[in-house]
Formats: sequence, C-alpha cells, structure tokens
Amino acid sequence: MRKFLLGLVGILLVFVLFGCFLVPTPETLQPGYYVIFNFQYKAADGAEDLTVLPGLKMEEVGDNEYKLTVTKADLASLLENKDKDGVYWWTVAKVEDPSATGTWIVYGGTGAYDPSVPFLKEDFDVLSDTDTVEFYAIIPDSTDTIVGLGDNLKDSRDFYFVGDVTSWSHMIMEKAENGLFEATITANDYIQNLQYKIWPANTWDASDTLKALAFNGVHYYATGENGTYEFSEDVKEFKVIFDVHHSMVSFEPIKATNIETIGSVKDRLLADDSATFTTTVRGVVTYEYSSYLIIQDETDAIKIYKYGIGNNFDRGDLVLISGEAKVYYEDFEIVPESSELISSGNLDPVPMDITGTFIDDASPLYGRLVQFVGTVSATDAHDNVTFLSDGAEITVKDYLDYNWQTGVEYTVKGVIMWNYDRYKVVPRDENDISEGIDIPLDGDLSDWPDDAIVFTDSSTDSKWGTDNELKKIKIWNNDSYLYVGVDISVSNNGWLLVMDLGNETQGATDLSQMSAWARLITLEGFENDAFVASWNNDDGNRHFYTVEGNTCTEKAHTGKTVSTITEVKIPWSDLGYASGKPTQIKIAAFVVGGDGSSAPDTMPDITYPDGWQWNTPITVDSYLTYDVK
Repeated sequence: MRKFLLGLVGILLVFVLFGCFLVPTPETLQPGYYVIFNFQYKAADGAEDLTVLPGLKMEEVGDNEYKLTVTKADLASLLENKDKDGVYWWTVAKVEDPSATGTWIVYGGTGAYDPSVPFLKEDFDVLSDTDTVEFYAIIPDSTDTIVGLGDNLKDSRDFYFVGDVTSWSHMIMEKAENGLFEATITANDYIQNLQYKIWPANTWDASDTLKALAFNGVHYYATGENGTYEFSEDVKEFKVIFDVHHSMVSFEPIKATNIETIGSVKDRLLADDSATFTTTVRGVVTYEYSSYLIIQDETDAIKIYKYGIGNNFDRGDLVLISGEAKVYYEDFEIVPESSELISSGNLDPVPMDITGTFIDDASPLYGRLVQFVGTVSATDAHDNVTFLSDGAEITVKDYLDYNWQTGVEYTVKGVIMWNYDRYKVVPRDENDISEGIDIPLDGDLSDWPDDAIVFTDSSTDSKWGTDNELKKIKIWNNDSYLYVGVDISVSNNGWLLVMDLGNETQGATDLSQMSAWARLITLEGFENDAFVASWNNDDGNRHFYTVEGNTCTEKAHTGKTVSTITEVKIPWSDLGYASGKPTQIKIAAFVVGGDGSSAPDTMPDITYPDGWQWNTPITVDSYLTYDVK
C-alpha cells in the first residue's frame, strides 16, 4: 500500500511540475514568443496544425531579444521519435491573442520547404538530463526568415567558410565565445561581391544529416543556392563571423579601399583635360618601358609613371596604383603615390578588335591593348609600318625590327600610343605578330573562320540535367596556335577537354590516377596528352595542362570564358612541338563533378553502366577527330 501511495505521489508531482509544459491549452498561454518544432506546425499533407506549448515561452532579455533555457529532461519526451533523419527543426511563433490561433505568426513560414533552424539528434542525445538547451531570438523584421534565431547545440561543432574567394576550398573557422565562429580570409584580388556557404565539414562529402547544418546566410541545408554578400568598398582581406546562436553571417573588412575603374578616370580627364585629382585604380600591366607602365582593367588603360614605385612590376602583374591622374600632352597618366602587387602571371586582357578602324583620333583608346588584321602597304626608315585593314589605314610603330613583308596579311596585337605625329599600334614582342588570321578570344564562337571544325552534342542528354550539359566544340589552327572553343553549361561542376596529340609521350588513360583533376574515367584507344579544364565556367578558374604518364604540368595559357563559352589559344610549342605540328588530334570532353567523381555527359556519347551514379566509373572508347591544317 505504501509503495502504491508513493507511486501516486510521484505521478502527481510529475504532472504538477511538467503538466503546464506539455499541455497546449489557451488558458495557460500568454502573449509572447515561443519555440515551436516543425512537427507542431508542419503536417505531412502540408496542412497547418499549429501547437504552441506554454513551457516553451521565451523570456525577453534585451531590446527585441529573447531567450529560452530548458533542460534536456524537459525536452526529451517532447522530441522522442520526432527527429527527421537525425535532425530536429524548430523556429519561433509569435502569439498575440492566445485564443485566436489564426493570428499566430510562425517565423520562416509553415510551408513544407520554408526555412527553420536545425540541431542534430546526436548533439542532443549526448547531453545529460540536467544539461540545458538554450534557444535565442533577435526577432527579425520580416516574418518569412529565420535569420536571428539559433541555439547552443551547434556550439561544439566545426564550421568552415567556403566561397568563390577561396576557390571553394574549406577554411576552418575558429571558435570564439557566445556561439561565434570566425575566419580571416585574404582574397587573391580586391573584391566587392562574393558567394559563400558556411559548411559543417572539411569536405563536400558530408552525410545528409550533417548537411542540415550548412548555412548560406538565409537558410540551412544550403547544399544548392550559395549565399551572397556585397561590400561597400573593394576588399582584399576580411573577417567572416558566423553567429550560430542567431543564424547570422557578418563580414568585417580588414584591408579595403575604393577603386575607380580606369574608364571612369579617363572619362573625367576627357571631360576636362586640365583636371587633376587623386584616384586609386587596379589593372594588369600590359606594357613596360624604362620610365612608365601601361595598365589595363576591364574598362580601359592608362599610363603609370614609375617615379616613386621603381622597377617593381612586370608584364602580367596585377597592380593597385594610387596617385594623381592628369593629361600630359597626349597622354592620360597617373603619377603614383603608392602601389601594391596583387598577383603575377596574369593573362593579357582580351584585345579590342580595331580591324578596319581609323585611329587618327584615338585618344579614347590610348593605352588600350588592341588587335587588327591587315596587309602591309608600306614601311619607312623610322620603323613605321603602314597597313591597309578593311579599308582603313593603321600605322604600327615597330621597335622589334620585325621582318615585315609588303603585301602580306598579318594579325597584329599591341598597345595604342602617341608617337611623333599620330596614334600608333605598338607590338610588345614577336608573339604579338602572326601571319594570317588570328581568332579574337572574346567569348563569341560565331566569329571563328569558316573552315573551323564543329562538333555538336545533344543539349538534353546529360544525366545531371540541362544545367550540366555539353553542347558544342570548335577547333581551328594556324601555324602558330591551336584554338579550342566550347559551349558547355555547368552548375557548381566542371568540365574537361582531353587531347591525344599522337606524339611519342605516353599520356594518361586512367584519369583517376592523374595528379590533377582526377576523375573516374578510363580512355580506350586513345590517351590524354594535354587537357583544358574549368570549374563552374569561372574565367579565373580555367586551366591548361600537359600530361606525361599520370603527371600533369600546368602551363600558362591565353583564354576567355564568357557565360557558357570558353575560347583557348595554345601555342604548338606548349604542346611539345618546337617546330611543326601534329597531323591529327583525338578529342573527348566531359562534364565532371568534384575530385573522384565520374562524368554525367560525354562527347562523344557513351553507353552508361546500368545504375550509373555520380561516382560510377565510366569507359570512353571513342573520340572526335580533328585533322590539323
């Protein structure tokens, strides 16, 4: 009898202590903010079935800031068997009138795919019954977001910053106090915009449960859409802070400046050629002389005097220059006060095609890297070469002592400069001069020569859909270069174009063994002697390699990617032909995922293994053939 009474007292005590916590009666609810789990408001059929528990009411701890502290024991019975694939999802509900459920607001929304905040069952399970779970809320202005809401169950996790600024490599974030994770990021260049994710592992190959914690600044389980951020300045170094207690990502510039485009500087000088003003510009060195440089950005070019900065920069250097801009006679120039080397080995900007353009009044083009096709009509004793170019006359100033032939057609590249009595094109070295036609690398495949060879593929046959699709390959050559053009769509994936040059060097046949861009692809009947690769069609993440055995050697190359179009120009010498060229090239192309993946689309097409998955090896036993001209 005594045992029965003790048991009854225990049951009553549990009811008294936890009854109000578990029973959702309007009489016990008060206006305020409540933690609410998705199984309390997201029904399987999508219908709303809103349940708010009095014991999950948050307390105000600051201006518009709320917090709930609850023990594991108090939550355990509520959460039992309610996880979704090892994850609990929650948000905050605002109760204004406890008796009018239709007026209650659920932050993030009640739809099946509306955002909410996750924590992992395994992180909850390791707590002791007396350990506390803390829920935080800075109530957001918008009701369709969960930014501002978070908990302490992710405090012990590791998080990594990944983004385009890190080439999507995983940068560990250091744990700070109060649920903050921080990382200092140094960009390769000054940026204003970035794409990113906060990732819960140091590899993309995380479990689906762990991926629930991936965050893009807006929502969790961010395996697809990237987060975006725009700085108010041009930033080279910054701190990124992830506040897991409030699901917030913030960015703090460390090294920043305001960069003006060279085009804007020149527009101001053209509007008033007596003006002088201080500015900061950024550009690639395209020309170097004893006393000055010429740099060019995506808008224009300008002369930079070396006084004060010395001989510290070479062609291909990306530099930051601050100083006084002015017009001096016919020159647009900056006298620098400070300078910074951002990076070296950069490619030339795409030259402007001025074929058929008179440049008698070329002041807006001063310093620009240009290219034209024309026929030599005359030379003189002062190193001037006159060309007829599609009805126009263009003068080249030749400091190279090149052996020009009257009546021969050339493609000439160089910078426009004022010399003696007119604006002239100045080639920088003999690589800027080639006999015959040269294809401008401008992201446009329609301006290729008529005899270029075109290979096409179905635009709907990729196993990963039309966002990851091979569509077209164009190949052409002259005596100096091999030109490769492709039209390929990829979304957070990459592509490879491999070439068998028919040389004596043994290339790779099992691409999974290559030292770079290893993928689960085997070639039969041909090999990979050289390849072009790109990730996400990023103009700054395109590469050219030669291959010997399984060793890949990256080489500088000239190319341009615009949207889905990539054009690449490769000297025959970089393909192993110091003189001459091969007679035939065997080609294949693949859309690929990350390291260790297979290919969902190939050119030429193959028969895929039954049950093919992203990591199923494939064999390619056919190829495209290009007969070298």
